[in-house]
Amino acid sequence: MLKSLSKIYGFFVRKRNREFDSGKRPSVAFELPIISVGNLNTGGTGKTPHVEYLVELLKPHFSVAILSRGYGRKTKGFRLGSDVDSADSLGDEPFQYLRKYGSSSTEQETTGKLVSVAVSESRVIGVSELIARCNPEVILLDDAFQHRQIKPGFQIVLTTFQEPYTRDSLIPAGRLREPIEGADRADVVMVTKCPTESTDEEQMKLGAELQIKDHQQLFFSSFEYGAIRPEGEVIIESPKRAYALCGIAKPDPFLKQIKKRYELKGLQIHRDHYRFTKKDIQRLRRDATPFLNGETIILTTEKDFVRLLPLKDLWRDLPIYTWPIKPVISAHERFDSMILDYVRKSK
Repeated sequence: MLKSLSKIYGFFVRKRNREFDSGKRPSVAFELPIISVGNLNTGGTGKTPHVEYLVELLKPHFSVAILSRGYGRKTKGFRLGSDVDSADSLGDEPFQYLRKYGSSSTEQETTGKLVSVAVSESRVIGVSELIARCNPEVILLDDAFQHRQIKPGFQIVLTTFQEPYTRDSLIPAGRLREPIEGADRADVVMVTKCPTESTDEEQMKLGAELQIKDHQQLFFSSFEYGAIRPEGEVIIESPKRAYALCGIAKPDPFLKQIKKRYELKGLQIHRDHYRFTKKDIQRLRRDATPFLNGETIILTTEKDFVRLLPLKDLWRDLPIYTWPIKPVISAHERFDSMILDYVRKSK
C-alpha cells in the first residue's frame, strides 16, 4: 500500500520537476549570490550546523542574510528577525541563527558585517524583502532545495553517511521528498555525519553509489562537539554524569557522544521540533533530580535550547547545559574557496 502511494507521489513530483526544468513553471533568479542548503529527505542530515558553517565562512567578508520557511512558527508571511522574536515567532532553527549571529550579536558590532535572519513561506517574496530592507551581499536559503520557484546560483544537498538518499524511498514508504535524480541539480553533494574512523575506501565506495555527476563536487563532513555551555544559574565543575533532553530528528548520534564522555543517567526524548511544555519541565525535575548531586548535568542541543527559553523561569535553577557542534569538512580549503569564489564572482 505504501509503495503504491509512493509511486503516485513520485509521479506528481517528477511532473512538477519537469515543468520547472522546461520553463513551463517559472523560477525567479536574482542578481546577487544565493546559496541553497537542503536535502532530499525530510530531515536529520545536519543542515543547521552546515548553514552556520557557511555563515562563519562568509560573514568576515560579506553581509549575509539567512532565509528560512520558519517551520513550526506561530506567525505567517515575511518576518525579519529582531530582539523581540522567539522560536515561536521564527521557528527554532531561524531563532538559533538569530541568537548566534543577529543584530544583537556583539561579534557583528566588531566585524561591521551584518547577519540578517528572516522567515517567509515564499522564498521569492522573502528574498525580495531582504534585498529591499537589508541589502545583503549574499543570501543563504535554509532548507529550500525543493522550493523551485526561486533559482539559486549555488546549491548544496546533504545526505548522511549512514543513510544516503540512494538507500531511501519516496514518501510515504520512505523519507524522500523527491526522487534521487533530484540531487542532480546540486553543485555540491555533502555526505554528513561521517564516522571519524571512516576510511578513504568507504568514502570512495559511497561516492560511486551516489553517482556524482561531472558538474558536481563531493565532500564529506563529520561533527565536532565543542565545550559544553551552562545556560542556567547552576554551574557544575567537571561533570561526570549527564541526563539527556532533546527533540531532534535523529537523536542517536547525540546520545552516542554523551555516552562517550559521560555516564548517561537518564533521558527525555521528543519528536523533532517539539515544543516543550510546563509538564515536560515538571517531568524533567522529577526524573533528573535524584541524579543532581553536584556531578550531573542536564545536557541538550542548541536547537532544543531555543525551545526551552520561554520556560526559563521554570528551569533556571537546574544545571542545564548545551553542547554546540560544528562540521569538520574534508578538503575544507577546496570547499571554502569554491564558496568564496562563487560569491565574489556573482556580486
